[in-house]
Amino acid sequence: MTDLIFACLALDPPSVRQALFLADSLRRWGGELAAAPFWLLVPQGDKACLSGSLEMIDAFQVSAIEITTDPQAREFPFARKVLAVAAAEQLAA
Repeated sequence: MTDLIFACLALDPPSVRQALFLADSLRRWGGELAAAPFWLLVPQGDKACLSGSLEMIDAFQVSAIEITTDPQAREFPFARKVLAVAAAEQLAA
């Protein structure tokens, strides 16, 4: 087993769906990485984007983790992604 952790940012239902497709593929075809942790990072206050996906989150052993981001980051196209990476690094440590 490796120390690899998969992490995706969930901003809306389509991004959650795409992350869960990836998690499904990883669990089915990932070989030695199939059991690696898979984190779905959700900005604080945006958990509504997970509705309708909770069964799949459980089925694919995905951890939905709420992260704190600066509300002003919404104004900058990639800022939330950068902040999510920073949060994932902190969580992994």
